[in-house]
Amino acid sequence: MSHLRTVQSVINAWKNKDIETVLSHVSDDIVFFYAIGEKPVRGKTEMRALLSRLKDHQQDLNWRIKNSAETGNMVMTEGVDEYTNPAGLRVQTPHMTAFEFTDGKISGWLF
Repeated sequence: MSHLRTVQSVINAWKNKDIETVLSHVSDDIVFFYAIGEKPVRGKTEMRALLSRLKDHQQDLNWRIKNSAETGNMVMTEGVDEYTNPAGLRVQTPHMTAFEFTDGKISGWLF
């Protein structure tokens, strides 16, 4: 499977709130920078806790990739995250994301 297809599998799993499938695509020592100014999440245990909190915060999720590039062990995507928050507000966040792979799993994720 190409690394971009792995990223697309993660996106599809998250749209279905399938945390275990998301985690099956990341390394045990994943470093996930999920928000500017926040300390990164390190390891699957911390990532599971974060995704469990976000799961109820993001409803009607539409995570779209507009452009992507893959080279060696890196995938970069440009897109838009769109969801409804608990207050019923529709949130749209453009993003540029870098994914680093080690042994076929995402080991670095910079959002």
